[in-house]
Amino acid sequence: MPVAAQISQGTLVFKNDLSVRWSAFDSLFAFQVKEIEESDGDPVEKEQQINDLKAFASQMMPSMKEQLAATTNDSTIYIFNQNQAVAERMDGGKPRDEFWLYNLDSLLTTLYEWKLGKVKKRVITYPSELSSWSWKNVEDSLVIDTKDRKTILGFPCIKYHIYHSHYPRNGDQPEKYEYELYVTDAIIVPIYVLDPEIMLPAGFQGCALEIKRIDMNLPFSTIMKATSFNQNVNAQKFILPEKFRQ
Repeated sequence: MPVAAQISQGTLVFKNDLSVRWSAFDSLFAFQVKEIEESDGDPVEKEQQINDLKAFASQMMPSMKEQLAATTNDSTIYIFNQNQAVAERMDGGKPRDEFWLYNLDSLLTTLYEWKLGKVKKRVITYPSELSSWSWKNVEDSLVIDTKDRKTILGFPCIKYHIYHSHYPRNGDQPEKYEYELYVTDAIIVPIYVLDPEIMLPAGFQGCALEIKRIDMNLPFSTIMKATSFNQNVNAQKFILPEKFRQ
């Protein structure tokens, strides 16, 4: 378990990336073709269905690759100072029209955003509200691998491996994913600021400088990695912008 963190103010920049298992799409396509081949029906119609499937796949894959590649331009700037933090999220290099403010003492998050021409304010609690009203049979486990280490931005990190499973409130199939975190005890940014669905032990202090989410229900993994850090803090960033004061 990390020792008490030391740095409690600064600016962290994370870049998002994807790791795609294209072989999963190939396997799905092969399975669908096999289903058609083994089904009853007119051979001519079956051949047409397979040709249609091939045509769809050839059109879909380039578009999907382009869309997934665009997400590599996503990034987030976290500015934190003692008991507060703000997040500036960028999609495709463009800032979102929203304002995130985190109270690190109460574990409350306040989100201001424009929706349907109006400013919407939402207060979010941690642990994630998802676990209380839309999930059931939640299971989390944690393994700390002190032998797996890496240095990120000059900070030594150790690996945390988290396994998560839950059932949707009205569903009968589990949703499963894993997290691989590289955590430093030199900086304190609560994990819920970076990803509110990650559950870590009570009293944890530190910062994950690399977060890989492996979703067992999807053929790709998302990766957040810190790309820069400094201890400068722009106090103006903690002030609610005028356009959200309605």
